[in-house]
Parts: sequence; structure tokens; C-alpha cells
Amino acid sequence: DKSDVDEMRLENDAWVFKKVRSRSVSVVHKGSGRRVTMDTGGAPHIGFWAKTKAAYVCLEPWYGYNDPVSADGVLAHKDGMVTLQPGEQRATYYTLTAE
Repeated sequence: DKSDVDEMRLENDAWVFKKVRSRSVSVVHKGSGRRVTMDTGGAPHIGFWAKTKAAYVCLEPWYGYNDPVSADGVLAHKDGMVTLQPGEQRATYYTLTAE
């Protein structure tokens, strides 16, 4: 699927794509065709954000996101939480490729 970052209106917040099925996502400059592709490392969510009128967009793998207004504030109820048992470890990664 494609989304136009110009139309995403990132002025006030990030755009979060939840439960992404693909392991990679690309951002392509319309004028030059230059591309940055991110291998998410299996992250379940992708965040796009930028500062107002910035000449860039940030692309990040996300393992969580902010609560909706209706959230009860209990950490264990937070959607998308990754929990580890005492002593358990988890390694993650992502890669960026510029073309």
C-alpha cells in the first residue's frame, strides 16, 4: 500500500501504522526517486513523524504507542505491550538502506 507523506499532515503528531504485515517499508522522494528502505526486524508497528515544515520525515520501527483517551492507565492492559519474565532478554534490530 502507498501513502503520500505530503498528505499525511504530520504537523501535530506521528502517523502510526499498527500491526504491519510487511517486514520492510520504503520512503521515496517524488522528485528524485531516491529511496530509503527500512527492514523493521519484525516490529509490529511503524511510526512516521516530522517537525513542522521540516525537510525530512522520520521512519521508525515501533513496539508500542500511546494510549487512546479511553485507556484505564493500567500498564498490563496497554495494547501492544511486550512483556518479559525476570531474567528474560529480547534483542531487536532494524536496518536502513539508502538508494
